[in-house]
Parts: sequence; C-alpha cells; structure tokens
Amino acid sequence: MNEYARPVFANVSEGARSYNVGDQPTWDSGERFRPVGAVAQALIEYVDREYDVVIDAPVALPPTHAPWLGHDVSRIVRISSVRPSEVTVWLVFGSAPGVLSVLAGFFSDFDMWFCGCDLCDETWQEVADALEQVVLQLARGGVAESLKPGRPGQARWSLTNSSRDWSGVIPLKGVRRRQLDQWAEELAQLHGGRWSGWTPRVADSGHGG
Repeated sequence: MNEYARPVFANVSEGARSYNVGDQPTWDSGERFRPVGAVAQALIEYVDREYDVVIDAPVALPPTHAPWLGHDVSRIVRISSVRPSEVTVWLVFGSAPGVLSVLAGFFSDFDMWFCGCDLCDETWQEVADALEQVVLQLARGGVAESLKPGRPGQARWSLTNSSRDWSGVIPLKGVRRRQLDQWAEELAQLHGGRWSGWTPRVADSGHGG
C-alpha cells in the first residue's frame, strides 16, 4: 500500500485581516484556510486508490447525523464499503473556506473547527493535520460506537491509536426508540461495537480511480 502524501501548496494567501475594530476580534475572509478543502479532496482520492471503497457524490446528509451538524453544507462526499462491518464516512464541506466535518458510522462526528478570528494563531496546516489524522485512522482502524442507556441516554464514539483524543458524547433526547433499537442491534453484531476500517485494494484489481 502506498503512503498518503499531502499536496504541496505555493503562495497560500493568509487572507485579509483587520485588527482595529473596537475591542473585539474581527473575522478574516477565511482564504488562509482554503487549502484544507484541497487536502480533503486529496484524502478522498487517496482512499479511493488504496482501499476497496465506493465514492459517492453528491449525496444527502445522513438524517441521523443532521441534528448535530453545526455549519451549512455545500458538498457531501460519502465513502463506503460493500462489507457491512466496515465504516461509512461522509466528508461534509461548508460554504466557507476550510469549514469541514467528518461523519462516520451511526453518530460519530469529527468537526474540523477552527477559530478563524484575526487574533487566533491557528493555521490551515493544523486543521489539515487533524483532518488527515481522522480520515486515515478511520480508513485503517474504523471507529468504536456505543449506547449508554438512561434518560435521555448517551451515544459515545472514539478513535484509538491516535495522538489526539478523538472521541465524543451526544445526548439521545429526541431520538426515536425504533432508531435506538436499530443502532443497538447493529452495533451488537460488531466486535466490541467497532466499525472496521476498509479493506486495501488488491494491486492488480484494475481499479481506475
């Protein structure tokens, strides 16, 4: 299997900034985060070449993820497998440069949020680092999901073997009982509630990308 390599960008704009608007930080044009979208596209193309997956776009936002998405949507790409135990992943692009979420499984949600404030030192490289870490870890090792009973109960997810704690918890208030039963039934069929990563492509499979 070939290793992933980030695209090389030249002359990346840092965006227009203005620091002296009252006492509050202002927001730049977001142009300095534009390379994040290109990194996302490079990741999509990489996993398409290297793993036995199907890439679909455009697709609709999964209804079970919709209540928790915190930004608008300009494009959604789904990465899935024909093997039912392997994770399905959605890359959800926002309309502003660099705004992106990675959704997986039934309810795993990895927001690539960045401040965007003129006074913030966060760079597009840091956002791209996080994006690459999440997508590549999902590809290799999947994600673990679990349900915790109660009122309203909680849904939990986590990645392992990662240098950052990628995990989360959401309340299940408003989720229908039929949906919860479906999740519980399907997660019980997975080893430890973990969706597997994707199967690497066979070198001579003739896949054309």
